[in-house]
Amino acid sequence: MSSFPERARQAENPELSVRQRLLALKDCVTRFPLYGHQASWQHLISWARIPLRLEDDLDSLTRAVAELRGARELWLPLTAEFAARRRAEKAVGRRSIPLRDRWLTRPLQVYCPNPALRPVESMARVVARVVAAHQDGSAFGRDCVVCGSGRPVEQACPGCGVSILGRWPWMWR
Repeated sequence: MSSFPERARQAENPELSVRQRLLALKDCVTRFPLYGHQASWQHLISWARIPLRLEDDLDSLTRAVAELRGARELWLPLTAEFAARRRAEKAVGRRSIPLRDRWLTRPLQVYCPNPALRPVESMARVVARVVAAHQDGSAFGRDCVVCGSGRPVEQACPGCGVSILGRWPWMWR
């Protein structure tokens, strides 16, 4: 199985067939499904303006990869730093993960239960807001960390569709 960077290169490679490039992009979404697979795919289609006939705009696949890669590049350094910190903590005998860091043990997913309702901003901007909210402790407050509108704590935001708590109900218990 190929990695995200390899599949991203394939999606951007003009020498490959349109079908191969599209499948490579779908694999990239499978490896980094920020909003959940279906909502992430729908976001990329609209964000990159991918036409029904891909031959009409082959650059749309490159735009979609760039959108997904931008968000992923914000997330990867955080996980690398967390892994290095955890190795150092384990070396000195600290085995339990502090509550403030438990969100880093899961893949980042700004879950959108309704694929038709998802953030309209770039994925990178959404990732930056979610990470900042987790770091300052406001991720589980009453306001949506993505769009700022008020929402019930255990439900998806009516404005942008994001449900930070949708995947991990143990975090708010």
